[in-house]
Amino acid sequence: MGSLSSLPTGNPNERAHQLALELATRGELEMLSEARARLANTQGKKAKRKAREKQLEEARRLAALQKRRELRMAGIILPPRRRKRHAIDYNKEIPFEKRPAPGLHDTSEEVYDPTETDFRRLRQQHLDGELRSEREERERRKDKQKLKQRKENDLPPSLLSAEPVRKRSKLVLPEPQISDQELEQVVKLGRASETAREAAQEAGRQASDTLLADYSLTPATGPLRTPRAPALSRDTILQEAQNIMALTNVDTPLKGGLNTPLHETDLGGPATPKKAAQTPNSLIVTPFRTPSTAAADAATGRLKGKWPTDTFLARLTPEEELLLKLSSTAG
Repeated sequence: MGSLSSLPTGNPNERAHQLALELATRGELEMLSEARARLANTQGKKAKRKAREKQLEEARRLAALQKRRELRMAGIILPPRRRKRHAIDYNKEIPFEKRPAPGLHDTSEEVYDPTETDFRRLRQQHLDGELRSEREERERRKDKQKLKQRKENDLPPSLLSAEPVRKRSKLVLPEPQISDQELEQVVKLGRASETAREAAQEAGRQASDTLLADYSLTPATGPLRTPRAPALSRDTILQEAQNIMALTNVDTPLKGGLNTPLHETDLGGPATPKKAAQTPNSLIVTPFRTPSTAAADAATGRLKGKWPTDTFLARLTPEEELLLKLSSTAG
C-alpha cells in the first residue's frame, strides 16, 4: 500500500477522503494497522514464514554489523568475507582476466601493482603537480622562519652591521699663517714693482732701474718638507701601566725600606702646552736673520739657511753691492 500523500487528487471526492485520513486521530490509525495485520494473516502460512525469515535476516545483519564495529574499536580488523564463492568482485578483481604465459625474458620490472597507487585518495593537485604560487608561498614561509631563527640565535644587529666600530676622525690641519688678504697684498706689491720696473725701462732711466729691486733674482732655496714629529724612544703608556701595577702590589709602609721604584714619564707633572709644528712658509721668512736650530726653525716656520755672510752676499742687489764697495774703499 502506498502512503496517504501519494493518492490521486484529481477527483473532488478523493481529495475529501485524503483530508479525512490526514485529520484522523491516533486511534483510527491503530485500527487501520490492525486491519492490515489481519489481512496478512488471511494470505496463508507461506507469507508468514517469509516475513519471519526476512525479519531474522535483518536482525542477523544488524548483529554482525554491531560485532564488526566493536572489533574495529578494539583494534581487530577482520577481512571482508565474500558472499558467493564464484561471484566476481568488481572492486578488487578484473573480470575474465587471462594472464600471459611466462616467457624467457625477465619482466619483473614491468609488473604493475594495482594496489600501489591509491586512486581513492589521489587528488587533482597530485596529478597536476605543485603550483608555482604554492611553491613561492612555501619558500616565503621558509625564509621568514629562517630570518626569525637568525634574529633569535645570532648576534645583535649592531655587531652584524658592516660599518666599522671606530669611525675615521676628521682631518685637522694647522691654521694658515697667511690670510687671503695678505696674499692679495703681496700680489699687488709684486705687480706694482713690475709696473715700475717696466716704466723705468721704457723711459731709459738706468738709475731708476738700478734702484728697483728685482725679486726674481732671489736665490731659490731647497725643497721644503713638512716637519715630522719626533718618534718616542719609549712607550709612555706601558711605563704608566707598570707604575700602576707597582703601586698596587706595594707592601705596607710599616716594614720600612725604600719606596717602590717608578718610571719617570712626562704624564706625572702638570701638562705644559706644546706648540704644534706647522708647515714652514717661505713668504714670511726674514731674509737676513741668522739661522737657529732645526727645532726652532720647525716651530716658527723659518728656513734653515747657510752661513750668514754667504746668505747676505747672495741676496744683495746690484745697488747694494755698489754701496758696500764704496763704503769699504772709503774706510
